[in-house]
Amino acid sequence: MTIDYLVFLAMSLAQSTVRYAQFSPPYDIPAHVHFDSFNTAFGWVLKRHVIKTLSNIVGIGQCMMQCSLYDDCYSLNFYPNVGVCELNSATHASHPGDYVPSDNGSFLLYIFRSAKFCDDSLCTGDQVCLLEKDGVTRQCKDCAKALGMEDRSIPDSAIMSSSTYGAGTSPSGGKYARLHNIATGLDSCCWAPAYPTAGQYLQVDLGQVKIVKRVATQGRDGNQVKYVTKYTIKWSIDGQTWEDHKENDVVKVFDGNVDHFTVVTNSLKDKIITRYIRLVVQEWYGYIELRMELYGCTI
Repeated sequence: MTIDYLVFLAMSLAQSTVRYAQFSPPYDIPAHVHFDSFNTAFGWVLKRHVIKTLSNIVGIGQCMMQCSLYDDCYSLNFYPNVGVCELNSATHASHPGDYVPSDNGSFLLYIFRSAKFCDDSLCTGDQVCLLEKDGVTRQCKDCAKALGMEDRSIPDSAIMSSSTYGAGTSPSGGKYARLHNIATGLDSCCWAPAYPTAGQYLQVDLGQVKIVKRVATQGRDGNQVKYVTKYTIKWSIDGQTWEDHKENDVVKVFDGNVDHFTVVTNSLKDKIITRYIRLVVQEWYGYIELRMELYGCTI
């Protein structure tokens, strides 16, 4: 009994019925395409999400076993004529635009590690698209809740900054950067860095990995006209390794405020799935002064 047969038998027991495409054109799989009982789509592959390419693979079962070794492998492309296996960090549901016909390839879902997310364009407004355990069936979840800056459910200790006005490199001033915050007594109304230079940032620890869909900003409270006009976003799962938020593979520069009191909200074309997030100042008026809120949901 071959390894390939054992793997396919396990897959068959896990899902023994034919899985038809759950979506409608133009969003992803054309209506006539379907998966067989092993969650394989012959003549289709997923492009642009390959994390590893393996050669001299004798069967799709061996390709699957390689996928099992990588925590970020959720699907695979197999080219039997040349023995090539490609491991993917995404699926047809998360990136339908990259799911394309192939003359000699096959696409297979790794059902033992189902992807959680699908393409948000399949939902409406601020909803996010989530996948069921089968890796195919989808549900849309509302994801526009304030995450806790204004109502203080995000504690002061979770908000840090690159520096603080009047306190040098101290990160403590970040706690004042809450939407609609006002100055009271000796407490400041907002966050201001020690020096007005591009790259100053405000960092928020969400406490756990969450989805961020929108960012709202304000300038300084009161009569002094000071606010951030442009910013970028960085995110990190562990607080150590940071990634720039991009759109179409280019770092996204967001338009910020046009005065110091109006709230400006930016929706993210591509949701950010993270625990830590930084708003990085690029341009400002008067001085860098900021209040903000994040919107999204738990996973």
